[in-house]
Amino acid sequence: MIQWLSALAILRIVMGFKTKFFKLDDSVAQYMISYEYQGYDGYTFLIYRSMQYNCTGYFDRLDRDRAVFVLHEKLRPACGYQKTVSVANFKLENNVCHFLLKYEPNRETVETDNVCNATIGKLLKNLPEVIWGSQWGCPTKYIDIHVNSYYTYKTVFFETAAAGLSQSTVTYCDIPILQIKRKSMAKCQMNSFGGYNWVTAKEGICGRRILDPPTMGTINILRKSQIFCQLAVFLIYGLIKTAQENVLHQISLGLEVLQTQCVRFAPWEFAVARLDYFKLMDLILYRIAWLKEIAESGKIKKRQWDIFPLIHVVLHDVVTRISDYFPLTINVFLRSQYIYAHQHVVEPTDTVWKPCGGQFAVKLPNFNGPVLVSCIHRMGNLQLLQHNHRLLATGYVLVEFPEAEESSYEAPVHIAFGLPSFLNGLPYDCAELMETEPPKSFRPSSRCRLEVLDESIVGCICKGPGAYALIQSVGDMAFLRPYFFNHLAVHSWTRYIHEALIVLLIGALIFLLTIRCSRKLYTAYQTRSRSSRRIYWVDLAITILFLEVARLILQISSINMQNYQYCNMVGLATLVITFTVSVAHLACAIVAFALVRTASPGILMIQLGCFIYASLVASTICYYMFTWGRYMRINCLPEDHLKMMVIPMLTVNIFTLIALSIYWFLRPYHYMFHWFGVLLDTVLGMIVWITLILSPAPEFYLTKPYERLVFVTLWQALFSLCFHCLLEPGIIRTICYLCSCRCVKRVDSVTTRKSAMLLPKLIAFRQKHSGIRAQIQRIKSQVAPKFLVRHSYRPSEVLASVERRRGYFEKVRS
Repeated sequence: MIQWLSALAILRIVMGFKTKFFKLDDSVAQYMISYEYQGYDGYTFLIYRSMQYNCTGYFDRLDRDRAVFVLHEKLRPACGYQKTVSVANFKLENNVCHFLLKYEPNRETVETDNVCNATIGKLLKNLPEVIWGSQWGCPTKYIDIHVNSYYTYKTVFFETAAAGLSQSTVTYCDIPILQIKRKSMAKCQMNSFGGYNWVTAKEGICGRRILDPPTMGTINILRKSQIFCQLAVFLIYGLIKTAQENVLHQISLGLEVLQTQCVRFAPWEFAVARLDYFKLMDLILYRIAWLKEIAESGKIKKRQWDIFPLIHVVLHDVVTRISDYFPLTINVFLRSQYIYAHQHVVEPTDTVWKPCGGQFAVKLPNFNGPVLVSCIHRMGNLQLLQHNHRLLATGYVLVEFPEAEESSYEAPVHIAFGLPSFLNGLPYDCAELMETEPPKSFRPSSRCRLEVLDESIVGCICKGPGAYALIQSVGDMAFLRPYFFNHLAVHSWTRYIHEALIVLLIGALIFLLTIRCSRKLYTAYQTRSRSSRRIYWVDLAITILFLEVARLILQISSINMQNYQYCNMVGLATLVITFTVSVAHLACAIVAFALVRTASPGILMIQLGCFIYASLVASTICYYMFTWGRYMRINCLPEDHLKMMVIPMLTVNIFTLIALSIYWFLRPYHYMFHWFGVLLDTVLGMIVWITLILSPAPEFYLTKPYERLVFVTLWQALFSLCFHCLLEPGIIRTICYLCSCRCVKRVDSVTTRKSAMLLPKLIAFRQKHSGIRAQIQRIKSQVAPKFLVRHSYRPSEVLASVERRRGYFEKVRS
């Protein structure tokens, strides 16, 4: 127990330390209330809000806990449990109620929720009446009356003055669709705080459990009722509203009942059930549009394009009821929350657009007679549905000719679709609902042709009535992907290719370092003449492969860069490493020409190594001075790509080509394999840099030239791996040696035979050389004075012969 108390005490101290600058104590709250302080000090403004109301009246006591409870209960249905407004402090001073409201988690989060913010606005208009009741009676108020678990309707309670504990008033339970009109009583009753509220009986105004629960069995039982269609609408509404599973199946059953057993409403039936009928149609569209089987959290679960035949049935049923109830000689407009339904009387000379829903319009030139038009906008998950890479662009329009002759069904129907505010440039198509071909869905129709009417309006000219929609092809969405994000970061294969190449390059580096350090592998790598100089190519290969590993690591880091702040470091390192790789290729071109012609290859390699690393340091300093803070978000490319990336790389590549061309001016042509490798690598890089000369500067999306740069970098890394570690002859001999092949043994046997054949010549050479030296010494001692013997020079012929034979001896010995 003591340990728990100690832990709680420590936690309280820590939390108090963290929030000591933001804690609102009573003195601060009273200051904010007294001086109408709005809290413009950062944190306080985001959390608290001060409100004042006139509380002149006879309130006995005002309880802050009551205010907290009422606000919580009123806001929970609209705001949920995560967002709410509570009363942090309350003060009654000079008949003025001062409220300090606390928004949780903060004001911005609560106010961005439209439903929650609207509910809060209604409550704050007269907060004291909401919490403690109204003064001197009950005001006029619309109240939701619950008939059963699924059906409610609004009724009005008119203003009632009261001075006593309660005042009764007469009201009615009026449900036209059920033909129920029942008298009931309601009271304007005083609460414990002195205010008045409307109070109804415990069983409600209309009683309880009227046709509850709704089932298909209940519908079948009521089939013989004289008001069956009214009862069917009522029960189908409850059946669909309370459905938790198989929602589409319940909707199909309900629509089937209406179409088969309530083909036509009697005029008096439609007059009574019209409001509830449209309420049912809205509920069906709502359940379809926000069905979890279609999508959840903005992601399509599975293709459900076949729900549009259900929507077609809804719109067709609506226009059919209109034509049955209203004469076909008048214009009619009915609407619900989601459906717009029109009946137009069209004349042949009428060329005026008939609007539907504000986003659609219909025109029928050269047509005479009534036309039924209904439409809905795309809503909810309907805007996410795709079928054959086609998306519903705007909405759905149904056009029907109720009394037209068969010849009139070829009359042109002009439909105007208002485009959404976000235009992405993808192609549009006029589509028709194909009900005869399974599966039933919207498809581009040969009966329609597209016509652009305006920048924001697209028209479709179709033959005859039907269900039409404007669809948008999303199969070509790939060309828009770079405009929003680096699409290379999305594909996992990009990361896999980089990782695979990095692993292979590191393995090649380890193998080359092993050759350089192991005596046996070093011996196996060397071959024939000038073998001691061939090992310097291994040193260059190690340097180039190390730079390629660094370049690939930086490239995949820049592709997946999430924090733009690190782009300066990654972009700078990428430019430096890329420039150093080009300098290393220039060094390879110099080695291919000079290695066989220099007397000191070790000094040459030291000089070239210093040149490479000096270039690395110099480029780092220059790029830091001129490009720091000037990198784009995409691949961390420099803003001035021409001066900072293209021109330096092209310059080094041109010098590399010049060095490679000098190779052919002087014989002998040694290391020709390496010469061709450097040439191919240089040409591969130059192709990309030349294409980047005319390309636009990097922007906030990845364009084709810079995407090509990424892939050429991968190709260069792969080429360097193959050239320096797989195809090089010395590496092949080393691999054969490691695999216990006979290649090395054959070389050793050939070398042994040649040495044995040269052994007699070597002995004769030594004897002859000894005789020549003896003759020279004898001549010197006889001819030259003693003081010149020490500084005498050999004859040029003898000296040349001796040096020639000494070189041959050294060659044989090696």
